[in-house]
Amino acid sequence: MSLLLISRGEYDIFSCRGDMKVSVLPQISPQLSKYIQTCPDRDLVLDLSAVDFIDSSTIRMFINLHKRLELAGKRLCLLSPSPAVAKVLDDVKLSSVFAVYACEPDLEREISGRLRHAYAACTSPDSGLARLSCSCPICGSTDVHGYLIDESDYLWAWDGDDPFPVSRTRGTGTQVDVFGLLPVVCSGCLMCSIDFSHFNARRPDGTGPQSTMAQEVAHQLSKQMKTRKKLMESCTIYGKELFDYPRQRIGCYHLYLLAETCTRALATARQADAPFLMGFINYAAVKYAPEDKRDKHIDNTRTWLSQVLADVRPFRCSSVAKTYYILLAIAATTGREREAKELFEGFSAFIKPLCEDKADSTASPHFWFAQAKRLARKDVSTPPLIPQAAGRA
Repeated sequence: MSLLLISRGEYDIFSCRGDMKVSVLPQISPQLSKYIQTCPDRDLVLDLSAVDFIDSSTIRMFINLHKRLELAGKRLCLLSPSPAVAKVLDDVKLSSVFAVYACEPDLEREISGRLRHAYAACTSPDSGLARLSCSCPICGSTDVHGYLIDESDYLWAWDGDDPFPVSRTRGTGTQVDVFGLLPVVCSGCLMCSIDFSHFNARRPDGTGPQSTMAQEVAHQLSKQMKTRKKLMESCTIYGKELFDYPRQRIGCYHLYLLAETCTRALATARQADAPFLMGFINYAAVKYAPEDKRDKHIDNTRTWLSQVLADVRPFRCSSVAKTYYILLAIAATTGREREAKELFEGFSAFIKPLCEDKADSTASPHFWFAQAKRLARKDVSTPPLIPQAAGRA
């Protein structure tokens, strides 16, 4: 029996392999207890997909772990139990006691939803959007501009040759440029991120969730204010029309430049999800970049996202799916047919064990895979997915 701890950023997973029975409990129980003690703010997630047998002693261990976590307001989460394990849990009527998830995307949506719900209490209505009330973890300013975006609030689809999916509100069908709304920015020190949890949320009483940003990253960003302000000198607009909805194209581009600069600090600190964030920021920047800047962002996208596929373990399933699609789209556009084929094969193997869903949101790995399948069809000519990139070597 072996346990492998894998960090996904927002949560950690113990990947369990082998039979879980009384003879191995003295080996694994102390590891799980130590995790609960050292990570009191996190649920305990056990991946049971590679466990074919559990005995009554293991059931008792699960119950004891559940009770300890429940007292601390946390949960025991069982991920992808094998058919044999799922049957045992059903037989002893514990599948409804523990939090059981058929596959990791379900777990991701649950955990992301809880974080988003915590920040939702710190928002106010603004033009049909949820405007965040935040303070900056770098300079302390409350002059922070941004919106709480929930990908599942929108209906997503692909529109012709556009390399970016378009979104419409589920209620009214109004098209919204979600990509342009992702960056959250402090107008005081120009700290910017596409991850809203990097800011401190503020309820009317002054309380709220605190930034997930590591202290060393915040310290580094505090020393780079002049660099960020110099970066904005070439922006022709400044103020409300730069920060607030609806954002102009040039404003969106400069906010992504700021987000890229700030996210480099995460990469320097070796934060696990930094390569994906850097790659996705450059991909989004292509949407708003001047024509002569697009190739640079395409190259940066390939550089960062290739690191993701080199070892996908630290990344969320939705992030890996987005990575496969983006790299496949670039390869197909630039004539790298063998690379595109290899990427599609890798994407197919990655998506196979994941449970099916509606695939109507960018939070779903299957949404990106559906478009990848369309690109991979030999009877369909590949459109210019990344404008002005066609024909590059």
